[in-house]
Amino acid sequence: MAVAEAARVPQDALVRQAAEAFAAKLIRLRTGRGLSQSALARRMGYDKSYVTHVERCTQAPTRSFAQQADRVLGSGQALSRLWQAYHTVRANDRRRPPQTRPSALATPGAPDGSGGQDDEAAREAKAGVNAVTTAMAAELGGKSVLVNAVAPGNIDTEMTRAAGTAVVDWAVQTTPVGRLGSADEVAEAIVHLVLSDFVCGHTFVVDGGQLLRI
Repeated sequence: MAVAEAARVPQDALVRQAAEAFAAKLIRLRTGRGLSQSALARRMGYDKSYVTHVERCTQAPTRSFAQQADRVLGSGQALSRLWQAYHTVRANDRRRPPQTRPSALATPGAPDGSGGQDDEAAREAKAGVNAVTTAMAAELGGKSVLVNAVAPGNIDTEMTRAAGTAVVDWAVQTTPVGRLGSADEVAEAIVHLVLSDFVCGHTFVVDGGQLLRI
């Protein structure tokens, strides 16, 4: 059995909210597939007590736990996305000194309507990430931390290509600019947010206009 490090969930409200979003999604996926905590733990190679603590928000999930849960539950990257949101909130909570200049924190987001070929789990995960971003922006804006989300559309990556020709063709046909985006174009959006002193609580969609058609 894999034994994850015993990292407790901090009690900061935002960190707690992100942990609860992860736990709620894990519980929905597990019960939706008719699995007990013990059964899920066995399939993942984890101790049952660790699954219990994560679902109760008394122990922090790890990246490897989220990835393994996605694999076992067949949830794409739903839990991995929520883990990234949790990790971002927690990392920011650890380094929240007073600042003279607002700092920008870009978190992984997703266009609200980008679920043309997503499953329900992925759409819920995206909504969860965006909700955490909004909550962080409202909480931290007055503390000189500007929080925004970058929501990539269909980007030309190995994962996108691995989805198959039909998916890539669909993405290109439903995107007004007529092509997939590039990683550099996503990076440019992140840089824009990092350099801004006033943009806060915004989801920066980088999808070539695809939301206009789906």
